[in-house]
Amino acid sequence: MKYNQIRCFTSRGVELKVVPCDYDFTTETYDGLFISNGPGDPTMLETAITRLRSALSLPNDKLKPVFGICLGHQLLALAAGASTRKRKYGNRGHNMPCQDAFSGRCYITSQNDGFEVDQTTLPAGWIELFKNANDGSNERHHLHRQALLLRGTKAENEARVPRANVQKVLILGSGGLSISQAGEFDYSGSQAIRALEEEGIYTIMVNPNIATIATSKGLANKVYFLPVNTDFVRKIIEFERPDGIYVTFGGQTALNVGVKLKDEFAALGCKVLGTPIETIITTEDRALFAQAMEEIGEKCAESATATSPDEAAQAAGTIGYPVIVRAAYALGGLGSGFAQDEAQLRALCEKAFATSPQVLVEKSMKGWKEIEYEVVRDCRDNCITVCNMENFDPLGIHTGDSIVVAPSQILSDVDYNMLRTTAINVIRHLGVIGECNIQYALNPTSQEYCIIEVNARLSRSSALASKATGYPLAFIAAKLGLGIPLDEIKNSVTKVTTACFEPSLDYCVVKIPRWDLKKFQRVSKTLSSSMKSVGDVMAIGRTFEEKIQKAIRAIDDRFTGFGESEMVDDIDYELSNPTDRRLFAIAAAFKKGYSVDKIWQMTNIDKWFLTRLYKIDTLEIPAASPPSTHHFSDPVLGVEMASTGEEACFGKNKYEAYLKALISTGIVLPKKNILFSMPEMLLFVEKLHRAGYNILGTTGTAEYLSEHNIPYKYLEALGGDDNQKSESSLTQHLATNLIDLFINLVTPPGLINSLAFVPNIAAPGSTDAAEVTQASIASGFSSFPVAPWAGSWILKP
Repeated sequence: MKYNQIRCFTSRGVELKVVPCDYDFTTETYDGLFISNGPGDPTMLETAITRLRSALSLPNDKLKPVFGICLGHQLLALAAGASTRKRKYGNRGHNMPCQDAFSGRCYITSQNDGFEVDQTTLPAGWIELFKNANDGSNERHHLHRQALLLRGTKAENEARVPRANVQKVLILGSGGLSISQAGEFDYSGSQAIRALEEEGIYTIMVNPNIATIATSKGLANKVYFLPVNTDFVRKIIEFERPDGIYVTFGGQTALNVGVKLKDEFAALGCKVLGTPIETIITTEDRALFAQAMEEIGEKCAESATATSPDEAAQAAGTIGYPVIVRAAYALGGLGSGFAQDEAQLRALCEKAFATSPQVLVEKSMKGWKEIEYEVVRDCRDNCITVCNMENFDPLGIHTGDSIVVAPSQILSDVDYNMLRTTAINVIRHLGVIGECNIQYALNPTSQEYCIIEVNARLSRSSALASKATGYPLAFIAAKLGLGIPLDEIKNSVTKVTTACFEPSLDYCVVKIPRWDLKKFQRVSKTLSSSMKSVGDVMAIGRTFEEKIQKAIRAIDDRFTGFGESEMVDDIDYELSNPTDRRLFAIAAAFKKGYSVDKIWQMTNIDKWFLTRLYKIDTLEIPAASPPSTHHFSDPVLGVEMASTGEEACFGKNKYEAYLKALISTGIVLPKKNILFSMPEMLLFVEKLHRAGYNILGTTGTAEYLSEHNIPYKYLEALGGDDNQKSESSLTQHLATNLIDLFINLVTPPGLINSLAFVPNIAAPGSTDAAEVTQASIASGFSSFPVAPWAGSWILKP
């Protein structure tokens, strides 16, 4: 019996007696019987089955509740008269979706069993209670005497939230590309289009950005390259007459348009799909959000809303400085910041009220940890947390400007589950349908936390979580908006299991922002709650050390990893005041002898991260190699690279995947004529001939093909007689583009015995061996001595 089961009983005041499986419990007086899990074939425990059968056969007035889990559940079935069978593979893992047969709800469970109950053998009166949503296997059954139905039956739930009957859907993209509004919403828009296309729905995209995937030809059925604002969106709806509209895939711009048009959608015959507008307003209006959190006993930071600078100053005086000012309905934290006094507060309010009608004045929790969870909820109230992330920097820096690590590395199991449970409670209370992001401030010295905000839409964190976990959040959110429950959506990778699972990673991911502040004049490089980065990079690795090194190298080819940089002038200032150079300031501080504790006191960055950076800094670096005459593109690997991108393709085998990759990079496959100029490739030539290609060859190749009875067309080589006939002239074929593909292979020299060319290589005192080795390596050959006599060197290309 597992310790956690004992803890669950005793924590509820239950007097518990734990006995072995062959114990005669029929002589005991008890209020309930719990049959625990265990390994092996349940049919082997005949004694336990016999005693359970006697317990189940008692009259109703003496019958006690009996609950079986895993092996216990199988023993209970055998005692009732059912049979069990061994699975082919078994269900093993902590991410198994189990569907309630009554309500249709799906629950994430942990399982480790190799046997299952054959539900077709359940006797009369017994019915299936839970089944595995992936393979349909029986997970729980009960005696149907008094069935307790929670949240209604499955039929009632389906009738309560029917699937959306839509044929044409309008998707609002983001506004013009800008800081905090760029590729992340292109990702979500393009994924939504693919999801709707899979359901056979006509899609219309509104997006002013021509250089995006979402507006690519052939993706959406129709694209409007127009600004995403109320006037244009209203006209498009009046002209196109869509059945539904998504406002959660275009960031804050699309969300604001949806809020402004909320009272007009019904008259226009357009249904808002996914998260209701009322929920969006609750999450965007700071006062309504704080009130909603108070209703379920969740804590937000002490705050007050204001609609004027005077109201904001009065609120700050009540709360106490320092405070943070957050603008409602703002993109990328625009207009927000920290104020130490009233003068700074009024300066922030002047910016905030220029873009928003309302601000939230909030008690500053600067220095606390900032944690995020990506949560998904469907119309049946099934909830999963797809990914949790933590900021490398403490609270006070916008997530878009902070280094982000996923999944979290420094949270304890208790902290992780505490915040996960809170996230699910909050999303259910708000009524989100689809995907959303919840942000926390967590006290680093206790379990005290506050909810910062909820983004009831796809965000830049959603794009990062999708790429980090492989779970297509935007794709799934679009399906959920149509009223399709999670357990009825297929896993995009396996195509067999369901999308109702929480990804578990055996690797971790780091995201580092990229700033181009040098392009702007009179712009402060200090990082705060308003976003300034123009992009970011993501690195994957087994450890934090590995991925942080990869990410730093990817940011700029000048950086070879975590280390000192000439960019840092004043170390103490950079540590105390976060800028785009802070990471390099930490490296410089380590070089100057600063301890982890001192840097932590100046930055409030968690010691877990600082300790690992210190380990990188103290690694022994081997002596530098002699300078090379070659200029490599990668200073770390020393590899000469000329490519500007790459393609990844899937296939049933390596040949199909390779062929797809060739096509995707722009290579055009031959249509008819292939010219060969090579000594040997008989097998491949025969395959191409059988595939219907015309084989062409010049003199040497033609003779080779003739000897092996392969049909071919002879062409006269270049530089021959000027009176060549056009039908047999290689010159004419090339000039008129009649040759689709030319394959020319040079015979490799194979192995070369250097002793045959350097007779003194083995002579006493000769330096020929070293010179031959240097020359061979410089020429691209491999060189190795042949045993047992090391006087002979073999060169291989």
